[in-house]
Amino acid sequence: MLARSFNAAAILTTAIVSLVAVSSAQAHNIWATTARDEGRLTGQIKYGDVEKPELADRSRVVTASVISGSGRNELRKSLKIDLTRGTPFLLTAPFDAPRDAVVELVYDNGFWVDLPDKSEVNTNVALLPQGAARRWTVKFGKTLVGPGAFRRVTQQRLEMVPLKEPYAVAAGEMLPVKLQLDGKPYAGAAIAYSDGLEPIPDAKMPIAKTGADGVAMIPLSRKGPYLFTVDINVAPTYPAFTIQDHIYASLGFDTSQ
Repeated sequence: MLARSFNAAAILTTAIVSLVAVSSAQAHNIWATTARDEGRLTGQIKYGDVEKPELADRSRVVTASVISGSGRNELRKSLKIDLTRGTPFLLTAPFDAPRDAVVELVYDNGFWVDLPDKSEVNTNVALLPQGAARRWTVKFGKTLVGPGAFRRVTQQRLEMVPLKEPYAVAAGEMLPVKLQLDGKPYAGAAIAYSDGLEPIPDAKMPIAKTGADGVAMIPLSRKGPYLFTVDINVAPTYPAFTIQDHIYASLGFDTSQ
């Protein structure tokens, strides 16, 4: 028992050290997957990229909630580190949700500045007024529980909205997805798509560009899990502190469920 406890502690320590060493310049998305646990659902919150997922910082999770016709079920306080399946991740308590529900994530990665030596620091100009490339990084995630969930628009600042039922799209057909910033179409963004499982480097991810109407056509080549990710730089919310906001969004679903 002592050896088992020591091993768990060692794994947890390694995960936390890895998290602290993370650079904000990497494409660190946040997304969720769901799984059945004795008839109920659990949410697994993943962070980083699919090539090398890392442990999200629980204190930066603003909300981890399930949204359905019954309202919002907030699960943030229930989050705990799961060490049982390879890379540690944050696990929610079991919950009940209809198939047309979505899991919503909001993650505040904080303010960042660059130093003259090209390193970056998680702070703002109040402490480092000489900091360059001042930015605020915020990440949003949305996961469809099942059919019908695509109709739920969460009003996240940056959000991908499927315009068709993903669960009804035949293999080999396209899924139109609208990218919205503050509820308005966002053109010219590159949406990366994968199954969220194969460790594909970010630079090699296939992408689909959003058109003038904010819509990208993304191929669904098979039945199974999908993960779409995107990040953009936009005008700052707090110009006194930043020169831009760096915003991420993810959309996940599994058509085999």
